[in-house]
Amino acid sequence: VVDSFVTAENINKTLLDNNVSGEIDLLSIDIDSNDYWVWKSIMAINPRVLVVEYNSAFGLRSLTIKYDPHFHYQEVYQENPLYFGASLKALTKLAKSKGYILVACDVHGHDAFFVREDVAEGKFIELSAEEAFYPNPYTIKNIGDTETQFEQIKHLDFEQI
Repeated sequence: VVDSFVTAENINKTLLDNNVSGEIDLLSIDIDSNDYWVWKSIMAINPRVLVVEYNSAFGLRSLTIKYDPHFHYQEVYQENPLYFGASLKALTKLAKSKGYILVACDVHGHDAFFVREDVAEGKFIELSAEEAFYPNPYTIKNIGDTETQFEQIKHLDFEQI
């Protein structure tokens, strides 16, 4: 176990300093912040399967929060609990550029499952973000549909992917 605040700048060094490199079976990224940017930066490892948290409040827009290496979800939660991470569509584009396909999302609108293309060949069907997307039922119950959710945060800093 390594206790570290992960950023796009330190992820590879953190992995290498802890003897994690090359091909691995599974990587899970769920940091409620710069998930997209950290995944984009990873070069030290080559996972067969990735589980990455997506923010269903972004709907099917292709965007992520602007990169801020000091972003702490807990610090913005009270004011903007829906402002974190990246959309499923943005993560799917990044996955494609890194040689992965989207194969599933959980029904709770949290996690997307990606498999490296060479591992997926003949075993998995590639899904589009539209086919795999699930909204978060808890957030729908408490705030409203994804359009209502996005209305609350659309004024904040995003980057189109």
